[in-house]
Amino acid sequence: MNEADWLTHYSRGGLLQALGEGLVKMGKNPYSATLEDFAPADEFHTWRQASE
Repeated sequence: MNEADWLTHYSRGGLLQALGEGLVKMGKNPYSATLEDFAPADEFHTWRQASE
């Protein structure tokens, strides 16, 4: 994967806002969110779940 492909894959406008809105919909405070709060969005990148 070259740099342009990487940027395209990992770039998304409004990602921070979307994550914050998702946390609010889950009844969470975006300013005090924990790694567990982000688990539904992305288990892999939080490194919280052991691979089996």
